[in-house]
Amino acid sequence: MVGTAFAVVVAAGIDQIWLIFLLSVMAGTVNAFESPARRAFVTDLVGDDLIQNATGLNSTVMTGAKVVGPAVAACSSREPA
Repeated sequence: MVGTAFAVVVAAGIDQIWLIFLLSVMAGTVNAFESPARRAFVTDLVGDDLIQNATGLNSTVMTGAKVVGPAVAACSSREPA
């Protein structure tokens, strides 16, 4: 939701520094609550025999998103030469 707000702000051309700071604080707050809840929820979804695999997969997906997301954003924001 906050990511969509970022996209709308930038696409509309109203990207002022105070608005970027506000959206960043909102994103951090959402992430502070969402990430631990998601990690706790993984243990409820799988059995005890698959908990290591599920936790590893969850960590891999989250780390991959942290690596790939900014790279894709940087490539898409580059102006043509």
